Amino acid sequence: MISVALAGNPNTGKTSLFNILTGSYEYVGNWTGVTVEKKVGVLKSKRGHLIDLPGIYSLNPLSRDEGVATQFLLSEDFSAILNIVDASQLERNLYLTVQLLEYGKPVVIGLNMMDVAEKRGYKVDEVKLTSLLNVPILPIVARTGTGCDRLEKMLGYSGEDGRKAEPLMINYGSVLEGAVKTLAAKIPGTIQLPKRWLALQFFEGNALVKELLYSQMDTGWLERLHTETEERIRFETKMKSLHQHIRQVRSGFISSIVSEALIRTKNIEHTFTERVDQIVTNKFLGMPVFLLFMYVTFKLTFDWLGTPLSDMIDAFLTGPVTDTLQSLLVASAPRHLLKPLCLRES
Repeated sequence: MISVALAGNPNTGKTSLFNILTGSYEYVGNWTGVTVEKKVGVLKSKRGHLIDLPGIYSLNPLSRDEGVATQFLLSEDFSAILNIVDASQLERNLYLTVQLLEYGKPVVIGLNMMDVAEKRGYKVDEVKLTSLLNVPILPIVARTGTGCDRLEKMLGYSGEDGRKAEPLMINYGSVLEGAVKTLAAKIPGTIQLPKRWLALQFFEGNALVKELLYSQMDTGWLERLHTETEERIRFETKMKSLHQHIRQVRSGFISSIVSEALIRTKNIEHTFTERVDQIVTNKFLGMPVFLLFMYVTFKLTFDWLGTPLSDMIDAFLTGPVTDTLQSLLVASAPRHLLKPLCLRES
């Protein structure tokens, strides 16, 4: 049976797709060491399991919860990766896709929200995108289930034969490529993981990958290699860090793909959401708007709305409700039980 990891950015329809492909899901508990829930479902075709990874933007975690996806790639045995991509936010979503393709496992891409992209005046040429990324890509609408059955069949073809996919190779420049080659050659054979991917993640600053390599290799040598490579990158590219350099190279690669595969069908003004975002995320207006909303929320809760509602409920409970209950008790209780109470009060 195959074991497929479901990965993608937050809010891309990943949960909807998981439920469609499995029919239902079962909670198996939490991922080791974190509070993130682990969901594993059986594919409708009974070919294998689908593991739902937490929604992330990058494999480089900012917290332990976000590190679940990287830890899965480092320690779990699986057949393929199903990467769900939001077609209406193609450039942003492809950053995670590139990192997954560099890993080297078979990847199938479900291109979701094609209908949303078309409403925004964009059309994704999935055939062109397939040739550029060299992976199977299928347009779907996870909300309605359109294309999901075909996607499940693709998963079977990608995972059942146990084949190794060719990892995506991006040229990061002579300095970093030389350092990656040096590190990859030194990684011991006891670490049964893609060596180039490990080296790239190490130089990018992935804390979990660093922890793994530090436990198996000379820490001092690793730190010197990282420092020397970063200094050379700063000198030759004017980048502040290796992480920034890697991100810039990847972003350039993604931009070149998007420019070929994304077609503008019609000019549409900014959507209401985008116009709101321009205001609330503005570097000058963002904080005043945030403080205004906090003030309005506070006043609604404790003054304008909260206090009157609280007084109304209190008056209702201590008035009509209390009087009604008291009358019912007096009317329904036997006289011989109430009489001692009356005598005690007097």
